[in-house]
Formats: sequence, C-alpha cells, structure tokens
Amino acid sequence: MSTPKIIILKMKDIIYTALFALLGIILIIVLIYMFMPGNSDSEPTIHYTPGIYTSSVILNDQVVGVNVTIYDNEIQSISFKDLDPDLSMMYPLLEETMTNINEHMEKKGDIKEVKPNDGAVETTAYIMNAVNSALTKAEIKE
Repeated sequence: MSTPKIIILKMKDIIYTALFALLGIILIIVLIYMFMPGNSDSEPTIHYTPGIYTSSVILNDQVVGVNVTIYDNEIQSISFKDLDPDLSMMYPLLEETMTNINEHMEKKGDIKEVKPNDGAVETTAYIMNAVNSALTKAEIKE
C-alpha cells in the first residue's frame, strides 16, 4: 500500500508565488499592448526642406526679418535679419526672447513647447508667429 504524502506549504510562499505570477501576467499584457500594431495617437512627423526661411514682423513701422535655419529636418537656429540697433533699444526683450527660444531649441528640440520668459509672453508669441510662418514655407507637402 502506498502511504499518503502530505505537502506542507507556508502561507508566505503561496503569497509570493501569487504576487510574482500576477506581476508576470501584467507585464505580458503591457508588452503586448505596447508592441501591437494599430492606430497611433502621435502626430505625423513633419518634414522640412533644408535651407534658410524668412518671415517678417513689423515693429514700429520697420520690417524685421526672422530667419529660421533648417538642416537635416531639424531647426538649427532662429535669428533676426537686419535688426536695427535703435529698434533693439526700443524693444529690449527681443534679443533676450530670441536667446531663450534658441536655448530651448538646443535643449528640447521641439518648437511647440517653447516657454516664454517672465514678462515676455507677448514678445515670445509675436516671434513664434513669425517662426511658424517660416516653418510653413519649409514644410514638404505630401
């Protein structure tokens, strides 16, 4: 005759096993969800033609160009073209704002996430309108 065998399990071992099994199942579900082909909610990538694109802003009845330099589908720099020193004295936030925009582009590379400096919200918006206008000229139409 065979003798019955009794298996003794500690409750701690059962709980650990159940937790690891649950974490494994959750991990598998997350991985399947991440790598499943389907509709992506991300915006389509915009491609730009390399070059220097200019847009104009009018300040105190003077036209100032805003240059956007694009190379390898990335914005390399944003600068003023023919900025009169007198105009720079009248609008001291212009150059500071342009420096802020360029620093942001070096760090993050996304023009849509530019944050204005304190007190320069309108100046940033004014320059960004000109930059977006120049980027529209640079877009490759599909």
